[in-house]
Amino acid sequence: LKALGYLSDQRFIESRVRVRQSRFGLQRIQRELAEHGLSLEENTLSELAASEFKRAHSVWRRKFNGLFPCDPVTRARQTRFLMQRGFSIEVIRRVFSKDDNSGDEFDTD
Repeated sequence: LKALGYLSDQRFIESRVRVRQSRFGLQRIQRELAEHGLSLEENTLSELAASEFKRAHSVWRRKFNGLFPCDPVTRARQTRFLMQRGFSIEVIRRVFSKDDNSGDEFDTD
C-alpha cells in the first residue's frame, strides 16, 4: 500500500498533528507519534513549540474557566491536568503567571 501511495507516514503525521494540536501539548503529540515509530519534522516541531503557550492557555481556560488557582491543592490539580495533556512545566508556569495573561490576545473563542 505504501508503494502505491495509499499509505503515507507524512500524511499520517500531518493528520495527527492537526487533530491533536488544539487539545494537547508538544510532548504528548511527540509521544503518540513515537508509538508509531514516527517523529516530527523540524519546521512542524518549531511551529508547535512557538504556539505551545497559546494552546496551553486555551486548554486551561476552557477547562477551568480562566480561574487562577487560589490554593496549592487547586494549583496542583490544574498543573497535573496540563501535564497530562503534554504541556511542559515552563509553559504551565507561564499560564499561571498573571503577567502573561493580562492581554487580550487570547480572546479567540
